[in-house]
Amino acid sequence: MLNEVTLTGELEDLKRSHKLEELIEQGRTATPIAHAQKIAKAFPFVKKLRLQNANDTVLRIVFKGMQNLQELVAEGNFTDYGINGLDEREFKLKIINGGEEINVG
Repeated sequence: MLNEVTLTGELEDLKRSHKLEELIEQGRTATPIAHAQKIAKAFPFVKKLRLQNANDTVLRIVFKGMQNLQELVAEGNFTDYGINGLDEREFKLKIINGGEEINVG
């Protein structure tokens, strides 16, 4: 847990050594985007992350900054865009039904 590492004074050593593989972020923050940017910058080699207060922007920051991430448990308010980076509003769907084209979206 990040709080435990901070209390024992090992945070700076872990940041330099890139040995931290699992990070549990707990608690709410008034600035989740800035918090996610700090975490992603400080711990780019984390493989497992548990994150609270996530939204689409926070998840995009995490995925961009933590490219070794293999496992994510996230709580918050986010959509598919936060996970896969694809905005469904950008897609047009064409359905062909019995030779008739139906545009959706």
